[in-house]
Amino acid sequence: MKGFVSALSVKKGDLVILAFLVLIVVVWFAFSFRGSGGMTATVYVDGKEQLSVSLDELEDSFRQSFEGCEILFEPDGVTVISSDCRNQLCVKEGKLKSGGSVCACVPNRVVVVLAAERSKVDAVTY
Repeated sequence: MKGFVSALSVKKGDLVILAFLVLIVVVWFAFSFRGSGGMTATVYVDGKEQLSVSLDELEDSFRQSFEGCEILFEPDGVTVISSDCRNQLCVKEGKLKSGGSVCACVPNRVVVVLAAERSKVDAVTY
C-alpha cells in the first residue's frame, strides 16, 4: 500500500500542467458552441434567387410569400410557416437555425437555404 501512495504523489509542476490542460479543454469547449455567425437566408424559386437576407442584420422578424409558401425570417432562423402544397413537409421541417440547412417545397418549386460563414455541419444527407 505504501508503494501505491508514493506512486500517486503529485508535484507542483504536475498540477500546473494539469491546470493548463483543463483550461485548454474548457476554452475549446466554449468556442465550439458559439454561434455560426454571418447567417444568410436565400430563397430560390424555379432555381432562380428571389431574395437573400442577412439574418445578423435583422432587428425584427418579417414574412414574405413565394409561389404559395409563406416564409418567416427571424434573427435566429427561417421558417416556412404555411404552404398550399398537399403534404406540408416544408412546414413540418420547422425552423432552420444552422448553416447548411435546406428546406424545399417541391410542388411550389421553392427552396430556402441557410448559409453561414462558419457552419457547425460539414454536410447534410437524407
